[in-house]
Amino acid sequence: MMSDLSTDYPNLPKHLAFIMDGNGRWAKERGLSRTMGHRRGVRAVKNIVKAALKYKIPYLTLYAFSTENFNRPPAEVSFLMKLCTRSMGKYKKFFIKNGIKFLMIGSVDRLPKELQLAIGDLRDATETFSELTLIVAINYGARAEIIDAIRGIVRKKIPESGITWETVADHLHTRGLPDPDMIIRTSGEKRLSNFLLLQAAYAELHFLDTYWPDVDEKTFIEVLREYARRNRRMGIVQR
Repeated sequence: MMSDLSTDYPNLPKHLAFIMDGNGRWAKERGLSRTMGHRRGVRAVKNIVKAALKYKIPYLTLYAFSTENFNRPPAEVSFLMKLCTRSMGKYKKFFIKNGIKFLMIGSVDRLPKELQLAIGDLRDATETFSELTLIVAINYGARAEIIDAIRGIVRKKIPESGITWETVADHLHTRGLPDPDMIIRTSGEKRLSNFLLLQAAYAELHFLDTYWPDVDEKTFIEVLREYARRNRRMGIVQR
């Protein structure tokens, strides 16, 4: 199937970023608990990671938990923290077997110690891999990221005349990574929710009605085809 996609749509993206939304609504419509929706959401993560490997998309970013998500009920926050911790341990062998490099963006300060250790362990165990780079945003918010970048520039006492976009980009959580070519949000909502606001400057935006737990390889192919249909001018007038 990859050869067909490559022939029909040669301009495949280098970096896709997903806002994973709809776990709770998916569960509610089925009379299930929100926690069950989040569990099924982990299955969808594996579907998307496997699809990115199959179709050779080198970078994949997933918005797992925002800074604002800490305002959810404490029991749900605690469950999500434990789910992230367990999932990283559970899928560590899968990452190593498939050559997946794991990175995390966001602040670890408010995360439970167990999750911090799981993040560090998975990152260290996969740091030399390059088949796919998976970036997971946990306790991430673009506004907080921008503040961090400004503080970093100030600490280094970089003169005003020396500040360029490259200077700012080098102080973002995503430093060294390519900007996303397309940002996809599931569940029918049409907003970025404080996700990669600076990195999204020239990204294509795509909104799916599908709830995150229902995302699979077929969904991924639809995203690739939608990207291939776009005409990315990047601010340049084409004649």
